[in-house]
Amino acid sequence: MAEADTCRRYVVPALYEAGWTEGQIQEERGVDLAAPADAAGNPEADPLDLPCYAAFNAPLRTRRERAERVKRGHQDFFDRFGPHARAILDGLLEKYAEHGPDRLKLPDGLKVPPISDHGRTQARLPRHWAACRS
Repeated sequence: MAEADTCRRYVVPALYEAGWTEGQIQEERGVDLAAPADAAGNPEADPLDLPCYAAFNAPLRTRRERAERVKRGHQDFFDRFGPHARAILDGLLEKYAEHGPDRLKLPDGLKVPPISDHGRTQARLPRHWAACRS
């Protein structure tokens, strides 16, 4: 097994279990996702868009633009939930737009405002997701 495979299979999962974020792991590996975004002239660019932008000249969107497109483009999904569950989904999208995916790692992503404002995680999830209409 190659060193990179060993790292992906054993080391990275152990780092996640220890509470490391994707950003911390990438930083430790020497990968700076801010540098390509700065070079592209859009420091708020979503890291998911950077390779497509570089390789295919695809539009370079910010995390906020991506979150807004999800809200607009998948309104039927959001409409399936009650108001409390929608507030949690909106909070998750806002957290992603402001801070990126690192702040959404479960379960810690549910323990910070504005999500934590809706109560304890164990009590909150069944009640809100049960409001989903079929």
